[in-house]
Amino acid sequence: MQKQTATVTIPELFSRTYRGGTGVALIVMAIHELTAINAILLYSNTIIEDMPDGSITPREGTYLIGIFNFISSCVSLYSARTFSRRFLFIGGHFSMGLCHLAIGLFILMKMSTMALVAILLFLFCF
Repeated sequence: MQKQTATVTIPELFSRTYRGGTGVALIVMAIHELTAINAILLYSNTIIEDMPDGSITPREGTYLIGIFNFISSCVSLYSARTFSRRFLFIGGHFSMGLCHLAIGLFILMKMSTMALVAILLFLFCF
C-alpha cells in the first residue's frame, strides 16, 4: 500500500509550512549544479582530447563514460535501499570533491589514464 502524498501549489511552497523543505531542496539542487556534473559530461571530449598521451580517443571516452554512467545508475538502485539518504548525500558529495581534486592533479601530472579513472569514479559518486 502506497503512502498518500499531498498536492501543493507553487505559492504554498513558500508558506511557513513548506519554507524549510523548499529551501533545503533549492540548496541541494544548487550543490548538484556546483559539483560540475554538466562540465564533466559536456566537456568530456575536450578533456580526453587534451590529455597528454592520447591513449584513448574522445569517442571511446564518451562511450566509456556513457556505459559507466549507466552501470552506476543501476548500482544506485541497490545503494539507495542499503544506505541512508544522509550518508549517501554527505559521502557522495565528499567523494565527488576528492574526485575533482584527483582529476586536476592527474591531468597536471600528465597521468591521463588515472584522470579518466577519476572522472569515472566521479560519475559513480554522483
